[in-house]
Amino acid sequence: MPPSNKNMLFSEQSIRSRFVTKVFILVTIMFGIVSVMCAVPFISPAFMVWTQENTAFFFSSIVVYFVVALVLLCCSSVRRSYPLNLIMLGIFTLATGYMVMATTSTYNVQSVLLALCMTTCSSAAIIVFAMFVKKDLTTMIGIAYIMGTTLMFFGITSIIACFAFNVTFLYTVYAALGALLSMLYLAIDIQLIMGGRKFELSPEEYIFAAMQIFLDILNIFLFFLQIFGKK
Repeated sequence: MPPSNKNMLFSEQSIRSRFVTKVFILVTIMFGIVSVMCAVPFISPAFMVWTQENTAFFFSSIVVYFVVALVLLCCSSVRRSYPLNLIMLGIFTLATGYMVMATTSTYNVQSVLLALCMTTCSSAAIIVFAMFVKKDLTTMIGIAYIMGTTLMFFGITSIIACFAFNVTFLYTVYAALGALLSMLYLAIDIQLIMGGRKFELSPEEYIFAAMQIFLDILNIFLFFLQIFGKK
């Protein structure tokens, strides 16, 4: 006897629910690892000095970050191959964690905690908003990425203005716009994993989804740190 539409709907909802749970568990673990790594320099001043002096490890982590990210984002076979996908995600998390650790170690602990609290509150509010708002934000994907490209060029301009002409306010404006755009990305990505919209992610793409949510929230934190952080 063929399954009824009601049973099929229940099955799809169950699969989607497990997918969302898996994504948020992965994101939580990733941020747990990064948080522990970032705490180490503040606990050990000697390690903080070592981190700031040995920049080769920082640049190496950037290379590893981009290589692994490109592999995971471009190769669906790798993203969907267990346990290779989790191993690659672990390497990606460690590389990201080292970059963030090296960055936060140049700020005082109060600035880092302030940025962390602001990120936690704003991200929680955005996640709840995206889950319950009727507006389909996934239709704004194209607009959001055009805005992202525009912001990237504005960021390059602001960096040049900061170093060449000592015009620092443009960099602050860039960071503020970056934080707002990252919040929009987070809202869109939450709806993509929740499903039921015009666009949605396949339940097989839990690695891709976890990376997206992780990077959205991390970017919000880093932009807040640029705005309010004191070195």
